[in-house]
Amino acid sequence: MESETVYTIIPWAPTPEQWVDVIQTPESCRRSLNGDKVVLKWVEEARSPHGVDKPAYVHTGHPDSLEGCPRYTHAEILSVMQSEEWTSPPED
Repeated sequence: MESETVYTIIPWAPTPEQWVDVIQTPESCRRSLNGDKVVLKWVEEARSPHGVDKPAYVHTGHPDSLEGCPRYTHAEILSVMQSEEWTSPPED
């Protein structure tokens, strides 16, 4: 069974239901430099289909509390994290 860490970006502050569905805590999450956004992550595990039309995941894809939020892979979220919104420019 393969698993994948999945990421999303939402406005700060996540709801209690969203905190239950993700790996981080309010203290360990990554926030944008201005504090307006947060990256949340969860794990999806593909399971063998048992006569069901859709694949089953730990959270059945997006957790219900994050339905409709954008979905990023690890490579995609690393690219986003390199933007000025998330990373301070180097000091000279």
